[in-house]
Amino acid sequence: MIGKLLTSKALPWLSGGLVVLILGLLATVYALHSRNSALNEKVGTLNTENTMLAESLRSQSESYQALATEIQKRDELIAQAQQSRQTSERKFREQIEALRQALADDECAGRPHPPAVADILRAGSSDRVQD
Repeated sequence: MIGKLLTSKALPWLSGGLVVLILGLLATVYALHSRNSALNEKVGTLNTENTMLAESLRSQSESYQALATEIQKRDELIAQAQQSRQTSERKFREQIEALRQALADDECAGRPHPPAVADILRAGSSDRVQD
């Protein structure tokens, strides 16, 4: 009975359904294959871009390291210059104090002098150390 039913009325429906199912599966496989190909192309493009970005990052890292080294050298030179300046200023102050002590008892050094003499002495002074 089932065999007779399959051969008579259901066979065209079954074969039509099977054809539709097979066509649907083929369409789905084709769509997935097309999408997979597009995604593979995109992955290739992204890999190329990633390689270029990695190279750029390496180059920038090298530049950063060179700049950091240069900044460190300059900081050391600035520290040395500041230390040298402080040492020079301290020596100048000590010399000024030693001269003041040496001239403290000198009668001529204690006398006031005319303003014109002070102006001449100030104009010729290149010493920036102030007491």
